[in-house]
Formats: sequence, C-alpha cells, structure tokens
Amino acid sequence: MKQFIITALLVLTACLSGFAESKIYNTCRMNKILKTVYVSKEMLNLVEESSLKVNKMDFTKLISKTNSIEIISADTKNGVKTLEGAFNAYILTPYL
Repeated sequence: MKQFIITALLVLTACLSGFAESKIYNTCRMNKILKTVYVSKEMLNLVEESSLKVNKMDFTKLISKTNSIEIISADTKNGVKTLEGAFNAYILTPYL
C-alpha cells in the first residue's frame, strides 16, 4: 500500500509539474533498482476516449490537460527506501 501511495503521489506531481522530465524522474531513471516509465502527450492522445471512462468517472478532461505522466516504482524494500529518499529530497528541495 505504501508503494502505491508513493507511486500515486509521484504521478500526480509529474502531471501537475508540466516539465518534459522532472528532476526526480531523471534521478530515479539512473537507478537500477527502480523502474521508470515516461508517457508523453502524444502517447496519451492515442488512448481512445471510450477507455477514459471508468466507473462512471470521465478522465477525458484530465488527460487533455496533462502534458506527460512519469511513473516510478520499486519492487524491493531497498528500492522503496531509495524511492522514499528521492521523493523526500524532491519535495524538501524548494524549502531548503
């Protein structure tokens, strides 16, 4: 569950940031124990509109406003700790 929450927060942060690739994504991409996926605006446009409706919720507007999605995940405890550290550094950096 903790892994899902961290991944969801990273995805939301990436969606709202509007950058091509965020600093945290580039940092995690270089780490062998973390898995990263970058979904560009062009790839998002390939999704059929009918598949954006899930459980009576329509994600069409959200996808149309999203520039990219960055997904970072970890399968091991060490990977989760690494991801948590990277995420905390990313969140705390503007305040240091």
